[in-house]
Amino acid sequence: MKGSITLRKLLEFIKEYKKVFLIPLILMVVLTLIIFVLSSLSPESDFKYLG
Repeated sequence: MKGSITLRKLLEFIKEYKKVFLIPLILMVVLTLIIFVLSSLSPESDFKYLG
C-alpha cells in the first residue's frame, strides 16, 4: 500500500510541475518567434547568432 501512495503522490507532483513549467516554456517560444519575425523584418537582418 505504501508504494502505491508514493506513486500517486509522484504522479500528482509531475502534473503540478508540468502545469508550472508549461507557462514559461510557452513564453519562451513566443518571445523567440517575436525576435525571429522582428529580425527578419528589419532591413539590416543578420542571422549569424542563429548559427
